[in-house]
Amino acid sequence: MVVKEATEISQSMIVMDCEVSQSLCESDGVETAQKVYGVTVTFERGETIYFPDVSAKKEKAEGLAALLQGKDLLPQALYDVVFDFVYGEDA
Repeated sequence: MVVKEATEISQSMIVMDCEVSQSLCESDGVETAQKVYGVTVTFERGETIYFPDVSAKKEKAEGLAALLQGKDLLPQALYDVVFDFVYGEDA
């Protein structure tokens, strides 16, 4: 898997795949690690950007993946889209 910084990519590209993954998040003062869900976004040329901690709710991460699938956008704009989705009105 090739992972690039979004600033290295300067043209819009189509999101070919969005995969939801599960990981554990640890925090000070919390005895057990909590499940969190992230999204790996793969563009048409194979470039991949990973957002490891989108939500503690799998459905929310799946919603983001569905929203991004097939979209044509600048990878730099992807960070704004994810931020707006995670922290938007419906957060």
